[in-house]
Amino acid sequence: MCKVYGYKLVEIKDKDKILYIVVLDEACESPPSRTTDLLQKRILSGALTHIFMSGRPVKEDDMWSFLDKSGLLAEDNISGRKLLTQQFTKQLYLSYSKMGEGELARYTFDWGPRANHELPKKFILQKVAVAFGTDPACWSEQYKRTLQ
Repeated sequence: MCKVYGYKLVEIKDKDKILYIVVLDEACESPPSRTTDLLQKRILSGALTHIFMSGRPVKEDDMWSFLDKSGLLAEDNISGRKLLTQQFTKQLYLSYSKMGEGELARYTFDWGPRANHELPKKFILQKVAVAFGTDPACWSEQYKRTLQ
């Protein structure tokens, strides 16, 4: 990793290749993303927040249900599903992986390596605390993870 004028160059190993991303090395006011579409940024923020607050990878069905109930993405929106399963995973913001084999196989979402570098979990927790009008320390498990 190399830091230059408020930016850092991060090496990410993805399957059989090595990628380099440039990351802003200071506090952010909104989640960075290659997209300028505000709705897409909200969907990405919602997905990452759900995963972080759950404390573990989120089952695919639970993600669709959460995004639908939060009004970010209708459960039957095919292009929205592709946004999460293809575009955001290709951009390394989300990890979308198969767990198990055969009929018991299920897909889960987790933070991707790019999100881990670009978006501080403390930022997510602060936004949740503001939304609920509480102190971030009210979510003790998540708060501990932001301090690590």
